[in-house]
Amino acid sequence: MTKTTDFDVIDHSRRPVIGVLTEPLRGELYTKANSRFKEDELIETPTASYVPKAHVQFLEQAGVRVVPIDYRLPLEERRNLLDQLNGVYLPGDSHVTVTDEAYKTAFVQTLAYVENATFENKEHFPMFLMGNSLHTLVRARQASGHNLADMTSLRFSNSRIEMLGNPNEYYFLNGLEREDKQALFNTAMFFNMQVSGVKPHDIETDK
Repeated sequence: MTKTTDFDVIDHSRRPVIGVLTEPLRGELYTKANSRFKEDELIETPTASYVPKAHVQFLEQAGVRVVPIDYRLPLEERRNLLDQLNGVYLPGDSHVTVTDEAYKTAFVQTLAYVENATFENKEHFPMFLMGNSLHTLVRARQASGHNLADMTSLRFSNSRIEMLGNPNEYYFLNGLEREDKQALFNTAMFFNMQVSGVKPHDIETDK
C-alpha cells in the first residue's frame, strides 16, 4: 500500500471564484396571473439586471464558484468585489450592453481593473469575453484609440473582397476546396452589414 502525500490530494473545496458582470435586462418582465381569466402583469424594471442562466451553468460545470457583480454598483464597491475574486466573466448576451451607458462604464472600469492587475501588479487575473462583450471591448477601444473607421455608407451594399494575404491563411473561406475558394474570390460579391471597420494601415501599426 502506497502512502498518499499532500501533493496527491486534490482539495475540491478550493474552487476558483469567478465574478460575472450582470447585464441590463432585455425585453419585459411579467408576473404570472393568479387566474386564467386575468392577464399577466407587466413589472416596471427600468433598473433591473440579470445573469444568463446558461453561463452560470457553464461555469459551475467547470468547477467554478460564481458570484454576480451588479454593473450598477458604485466603482469602489465593484473593485472591492473584484479584489476577492480569481477572475471575471462577461457574458455579453444582451444586445442592450452595446448601447447602455452605465453598463459600458462598468465594462471599461472592469477592463481597467484587469489590465492593472495584469501589467502593474503582475497578478494572474483572467477575463473571459463572450458574445457581445467582445463588441463592447472594440467600442471601448475605439473611444480611446480612434482606430475604427466609419463605413456606414457601405452598409447593406455588395462589395468585392481584397484580402491582405493568401486566402488559405484565413478562416474567412474555411471549408471550401482550393478551386472553390479561387472561383469565389474572383467572382463573388459579399453583402456587408457592418458600420465600422479597421483599415489595413491600422492593423499594421496598432499594438
